[in-house]
This record gives sequence, structure tokens and C-alpha cells, in this order.
Amino acid sequence: DAVLEGSFQRSGDRLRVSVNLLRTGDGASLWTDSFDMTAADVFKIEDTVAQQVASQLKLQLDPAQKARLEKKYTSNPTAYDYYVRAINSLDQRGWGREALPQMNMTVELFKKAIEADPTYALAHAQLAMAYAWTAVMIDATDPEWEKLANDEIERSQQIDPQLAESHIARGFLLWSAYNGYQNEAAVREILFAQKLNPSVGHDHLVVRGAREHNLKD
Repeated sequence: DAVLEGSFQRSGDRLRVSVNLLRTGDGASLWTDSFDMTAADVFKIEDTVAQQVASQLKLQLDPAQKARLEKKYTSNPTAYDYYVRAINSLDQRGWGREALPQMNMTVELFKKAIEADPTYALAHAQLAMAYAWTAVMIDATDPEWEKLANDEIERSQQIDPQLAESHIARGFLLWSAYNGYQNEAAVREILFAQKLNPSVGHDHLVVRGAREHNLKD
């Protein structure tokens, strides 16, 4: 029903963030605002934006949804900065050996986020996804990647058992030669992740569903 777009400018330790909530039906702006802040205040701005979006859309949140909206994965701005850089790099991932240098850079960014905040469960889970992608799509000849992925999944779940992203990484590994292409088990993991966070896993379900259809054909 709506799309939130935003932009930011950075100068030294100062950030200027502009956001605009648009109705998809006609493109009308439902809410717009801008914030000037230090990088250390980014979490306060996140809270304000999330609350304003919920208010403008007149969302009736149940206790679980409200808790998810207010959940803090880290309070360390350095860890968060490395994490968003790592996520941007992970989103640009490729496949084949030529993609390994870029994925190594992604891994190092996640490691820096974890070094800044060792309890950053989300960074552990996404590092697991980076390892899992490398194991399946980039360098399937080295079993160490799959071991590293499973180690990070375990760490993330020890810190936060309710984290959806760790189940996404596990589902990705289940759908691989390492685990005998357990497509149904992979789908169950992703569906469970979506119970924890409805925003995740949709792209993975498309791939798994297409593969299952092809196998049946």
C-alpha cells in the first residue's frame, strides 16, 4: 500500500536523512521529514521513522509486532555502520570463482561489525548467509565454507533464538549438495523464519518453489 523512500548525506560525523512515505495507488506523499544528526543518533532516528510510518498508515500492531518494531539488534553505531556496508556488499553478490574477492570483502565487513559488538546476532546470521552463499554458489570445492556458515548460525541462535535470518541461512544450506538438496526441509525453515519476521525469505521461496516444480516435471 505504501513505499518509504529515503536518502542521506554524510559530512564527517554529521548525517542529514530525508524520508518520504508514498501511497502506491497515486504516488501521493503521506508523510515527509528530514533529520540532521550525528552518526551516534541514528538509532533514535530509526525509532522515530518507524513510529511515524506506523502512525501514518494507521497500523494496529499486536504486542508481538510492536516488540519487533522496537527491537534493537545493536546499540553500537560502529557495529551498525559496518553491518549496513556489509549488507550492501552482500546484496551485490555474484557467483563463480570470480565473485570470491567481493564476497571476502563482505565477510570482512561483517567480521568488523561483530568485532565492534560480539553480541550482534543479526551480523552473525548474515555472516552465516555470506558463508553459505560462498559454499554453494562460489567455491563448492572447499567444505570449510559450509562449516563456517553452520558455526555462525549456531552463534546467532545462541544470542537470539528468535532471529529469522539464521533460519534463512540454514534453509539455504539445506537446499544444497552439502545436505542432499532437502528442498522441503529448506522451505520449512524459510516458512518458520517468516513466522518470526514476515518481511524475510520471499525470494528464497520463489527459488525453492521453482526447483520443486522442475523436479516434479
